[in-house]
Amino acid sequence: MNRKGLTTAEALERAKKGKNVLTQGKKKSLLSVIAEQFASPLLLLLVAASVISIMTGEIVDGVIIIVVVLANVIIGTVQELSAEKSVEALRQINASTAVVIRDGMETEIPAADLVEGDYVILEAGRVVPADLALVQTSSLKVNESALTGESVAVEKDCNEKSDEKTPLGDRKDKVFMSTLVEYGRGEGVVEKIGDHTEIGKISGMLHQIEKQETPLQKNLDSISKVLGIAGVVLCVVMFACQIFIYRTPVIETLMISIAFAVAVIPEGLATVVTLVLTAGIQEMSKRNAIVKQIHAVETLGAVNVICSDKTGTLTQNRMTVVKWYLAGEAMEPEELPADSRVFPRLLEGFLACNDAKYSEETGEEIGDPTETAFVKYAKDKKLGYYDIMRNITRFDEIPFDSVRKMMTTLDRVERNGEIKNISYTKGAIDSVIVRCDRILDEDGVREITNEDVVRATQMADIMSSEALRVLALAYREGDTVPQEKDMIFVGLGAMIDPPKEGVKET
Repeated sequence: MNRKGLTTAEALERAKKGKNVLTQGKKKSLLSVIAEQFASPLLLLLVAASVISIMTGEIVDGVIIIVVVLANVIIGTVQELSAEKSVEALRQINASTAVVIRDGMETEIPAADLVEGDYVILEAGRVVPADLALVQTSSLKVNESALTGESVAVEKDCNEKSDEKTPLGDRKDKVFMSTLVEYGRGEGVVEKIGDHTEIGKISGMLHQIEKQETPLQKNLDSISKVLGIAGVVLCVVMFACQIFIYRTPVIETLMISIAFAVAVIPEGLATVVTLVLTAGIQEMSKRNAIVKQIHAVETLGAVNVICSDKTGTLTQNRMTVVKWYLAGEAMEPEELPADSRVFPRLLEGFLACNDAKYSEETGEEIGDPTETAFVKYAKDKKLGYYDIMRNITRFDEIPFDSVRKMMTTLDRVERNGEIKNISYTKGAIDSVIVRCDRILDEDGVREITNEDVVRATQMADIMSSEALRVLALAYREGDTVPQEKDMIFVGLGAMIDPPKEGVKET
């Protein structure tokens, strides 16, 4: 594949086919929003009542009913237009960019400007800007929950082959628009853009869904119909009684009957319902939730059971290091000895054998949550993150895979004026420790014993039983290619994904 990408001229020519954006639903005009407010049978009943009141000389009553109707329409219209503006503002804020190669140079452009054939570079933390065919991957993992609903990141491999008949979740050589790169790196060529992407097809189907009434709307419509019929029936009965029993003049009887029918209609019901729903919307907005349709609040209030994904929903999706195991002892961060000889090597190893990055622009860590945990720990504890990384240069690696359950990097490390090649390996305890023949403790490196292996393995099991995610670290020095044998065991790092504030109360 030509890594030079497209030329600017080629990109401009292909851009004539359209932008890389999803078609939004037809935007409502102000008149259509107002018209929708009058679609309620209850409001139509009130309008009819106001007209009849005015025609029969009850000007004051008619005007009051009109004011109630207008108040209801204005509140509903303002709320819906305000929500629409908020959603549009969010779209502008979240407009993504893409790193592409054009004219042989790497450049960042708005994702909307991508065209078919563009050569795109992916890295941890970026949203996939279009449907791509992968041509190069390095430990690439993509979260496709927006497309498939599967919360676990999917491993991608450019060497796999798939076609249109292959299920989306099994297309390992493809990545799709709106999915998130959680780990590793990759490069690919744009195959589809905009509405032609897989997420675009789903978006198109959503636009075809017919609007359904909420339970409250159905109940109000039912009440309106009952009241309307009841009003007509009572009006006829009253008219008949006045004419045939009390011999009241026709005009006077008609006025009394109409007044009775109007009195049946609850003029304040529509406004009360609208005000209550608006109060609910305002309360939700304080919690950063935007409600576009005012009646959706009532539907949400009728929910009895909420099924929720844990990671990132109930929890913060920000793994946090809470425990270490080194020199034969498990300890929390506050218990680490200040003069430990093992911990600096343990932290250096977890930072070196790591694809996560720290963004100065956003002030956040970017990458797989398991790896960002160590970056965050070094930053939060002020352990010289930049000094450590400045002295580490990676020049080779063995990517993580689910069979080995390990990842190894070969780094050139400068320490105290001396430069060494060091291979750091991290992964599952049972995969790492069996490849170690030595162990590092506070007295230095010594041969590893069966007791050391049993103790470290048992401690990993205990940490796992406490809902912690555990990684082991080992290293070896002097290599020119990364190797995973005859290593020196250093220790364990244990993390947890803490729950969000208020989850327990909720």
